[in-house]
Amino acid sequence: MRYLETNSLRRFASQLTEESFISDKYTSILSLLEIISGISDDESFKLRKSIIKKIIRSQIKTDLTLPELKIYNAFGIDYNNSEILEKIMMIIRIIDTVKDYNNMESTIKLNYLFDVWEFVKQYDKNANIEFRKVIFNRFPDSGIKKLIQQFNERWTQENLNLLKTKIVDFYAGIIFRNLPNQSRKSKSEIYSAYDNSIDIYLIVTAFYIDEKISFKNIPGKNDYLDLNHLIYLYKYQNQIITDDKLLFKLLTKIYPNNILKTNRI
Repeated sequence: MRYLETNSLRRFASQLTEESFISDKYTSILSLLEIISGISDDESFKLRKSIIKKIIRSQIKTDLTLPELKIYNAFGIDYNNSEILEKIMMIIRIIDTVKDYNNMESTIKLNYLFDVWEFVKQYDKNANIEFRKVIFNRFPDSGIKKLIQQFNERWTQENLNLLKTKIVDFYAGIIFRNLPNQSRKSKSEIYSAYDNSIDIYLIVTAFYIDEKISFKNIPGKNDYLDLNHLIYLYKYQNQIITDDKLLFKLLTKIYPNNILKTNRI
């Protein structure tokens, strides 16, 4: 299967109603959120509504689990986003049916969905800000040359399995610390429950963060959400279709078989 991230979904919008095109394609709630979060006036409303209409009519397969919850699910924690998902889908249906931006906003308010609409509009912005802060805070004060050398020695194909073990252990620790007491599992239970479904995301994101810190490079403002699209590449079976420069750079280094440029479709 081939995954259409936000930009490729927009690029191929005119083909989404073709059964032969979408038969081996799928997308995600993250792509839908990115499309509708860019609605800020009549012009952007009309453009993005036209894409939403094509997506709805196409019935393309869509993974409706938010990225954060997919991480928990991969470690055996059965969280779901059904409550907020229902409200997001209501907003998408409103966008599909109303005529302009003002009608959209008033209909959202009439349906008591304004808080969810604010969540949608701020989703990518807030996530990227926090992600960049984490990386900035870990920038070293000195010794860049040595860190770069260690980075290059660390990230080899031969080391990937060892690195994966450490990365999975790191995420298991984060989940353990964030679980409520009534859901408490041991860290080893969480680690053992990992189902390998988000390997590409975990390893590529770790590579990205390690590279930024080692080379003391500033993260791009949209990098966090770009990386989150990799969560929807289940195990090693699927490919992401994208022209995103960051994703292409990262994946061609580690998982070249899991990425395709849009001109290859």
